Amino acid sequence: MSVALNSESLLDLAKSRSPADRERLLLGVVELCEAGSGAEAVRQPQVQASLNSIFLSLVVEAEREIRQKLASKLAHAEWAPPALINVLALDEIEIARPVIAASPVLRDHDLVRLLAEATIEHQIEVARRPHLGAPAVAAILKQSEPAVLAALCGNPTAELSPADMARLVDKARQIAALIDAAGYRRARSRGRGGDRLAHASLAADNSDTRHLQSLSGRASWPR
Repeated sequence: MSVALNSESLLDLAKSRSPADRERLLLGVVELCEAGSGAEAVRQPQVQASLNSIFLSLVVEAEREIRQKLASKLAHAEWAPPALINVLALDEIEIARPVIAASPVLRDHDLVRLLAEATIEHQIEVARRPHLGAPAVAAILKQSEPAVLAALCGNPTAELSPADMARLVDKARQIAALIDAAGYRRARSRGRGGDRLAHASLAADNSDTRHLQSLSGRASWPR
């Protein structure tokens, strides 16, 4: 789509209810904000309030594919309205992932809220976020969700103090022991829920699991 969409074109699109026009409207507003000196102007409080209202009213009615495109477009935008970014961060994981990973608009308290309210998949993405701050790290350690801890282990830029690292190592060892116990139970009671813990704790990808394995000092993990 051309960046040449002007305000009159956007007003025409705003009158349409078709999904294609709603998509063009959403992306057109994004491009208009990014064009020239617009990105600086839209950071003004009054403009931000208007953009919040415009974007949120459009996103509520937007189809999944449109929301996904919008999330990708806004993932690195410093001017993006905070309310919109938080809505996208709580959307289904394929939509939320780029926003959680990169949005400069998400603050520590937003990430802590995601850790408290969102799915395990969202929490894992928070734990993988580059340069993750101390408040989010503390929340992850407090919750002690194995898959999220594994993702944190694989994040070399997370803000971990020596005390945090010591807690993480201790939790990694506890999880390793629990997985060993779950693996033993699974071997004895397949099909009766004996492997639920093992499955949950290995929800992070293999690279995260290897980091947790290394941190715990384990030689191997149950298959």
